[in-house]
Amino acid sequence: MAIPYIDRQIFLALVPYLPSVIIVLLIEHIAIAKSFGTINNYVIDPNQELIAVATGSFSRTAIKSKAGVRTPFAGISQASLPAVIIHAVCDLIVGPRTLKQFWQISPVEFLIFWIGVIVTIFSNIENGIYVSMLASCTLLLSRIAKAQGQFLGRIKIHQIQLISDNNIYSTNDNIDIPFNHSDGTNPMINPILPGNGIFIYRMYESFLFPNATNYMEKMISQIFRETKAGKTIPYNNLGEQPWNLKTSRHPEKEQHPNDNRPRLHAIILDFTGVSYIDITTIKILI
Repeated sequence: MAIPYIDRQIFLALVPYLPSVIIVLLIEHIAIAKSFGTINNYVIDPNQELIAVATGSFSRTAIKSKAGVRTPFAGISQASLPAVIIHAVCDLIVGPRTLKQFWQISPVEFLIFWIGVIVTIFSNIENGIYVSMLASCTLLLSRIAKAQGQFLGRIKIHQIQLISDNNIYSTNDNIDIPFNHSDGTNPMINPILPGNGIFIYRMYESFLFPNATNYMEKMISQIFRETKAGKTIPYNNLGEQPWNLKTSRHPEKEQHPNDNRPRLHAIILDFTGVSYIDITTIKILI
C-alpha cells in the first residue's frame, strides 16, 4: 500500500473550517454526555469523552434515552424513525423557563447567548461560535481584571450561642469583617481599624497580572486618604521636584496642624480568597 496522497488545495480549503468543527464536536459531545448523565443518573469523565469523540450518535442517544432502553436495539422502520428523533430532540431545546433562569443568574451571559443565536441565524455557525467564545473570554478576563478587594475592620464577639445545646458562652475573640458589609454581616455593626495605622486588605480572587494593578491602586489610594505622611521632603528649587508631583516645593507647610489621621504602620494582606499568584504579582509586592 502506498502513502495516501493529500491534495494541497483541498487541505488549504479545509483548514479555515477546522477550528470551528473541532470546537463544535468537543462542546456538543461533552454537553450531550453531561445532559444525559444528569437525566439517567450517571457521571461522565470529560477527558474520556474527548478521546471518544464521534464514537456515539446524538440522535441515537436521544432516542434510547427517551425510550428508556438499556441495551442497543435496531430494526426501527424508516417511517417511525423521524418521528422518534423529532420527539426526542424537542425535549433538548432550551425552554422559556431555562432562559428565565439564565437572565436571573447572569444577565450578561444571557445577552451573550442571544448574540450567539442571532449571529448564527443571520451569518453562519462558525461566526456564531467565534463570537460567543470571544464574548465569553472577554467577560472572563474582565471579571478577573476587575476583581474586588475589601478593607477589613475588627469587631469583638461577646457571646456565642451553640445550637446543639442552646447554651450561651462568653468569649474574648475578635473577627475581621469588611467595612462595607459585602459578606452579608449585620450592617448595624460598625467595625473599627485593627490598630492605629494598621490596615487589613482582603482579596477575593487570585492575585494575577490582569488584576494586580486594580488591587494595588484601590488599596494604595484608600490608604493615602486615611493616613498622613510620615516624612516630607522639601525641595530647594523646582528642578529638584519631580514633574509629576502635584505639591509645592515645601510640602511640610501644607500639612494641616489639626490633621488627626494616623501614620501608616502596617498593611496586612489577607490571602484566604487567593488560590494562585503569578510571578508578576510577586514582583509588584516586592
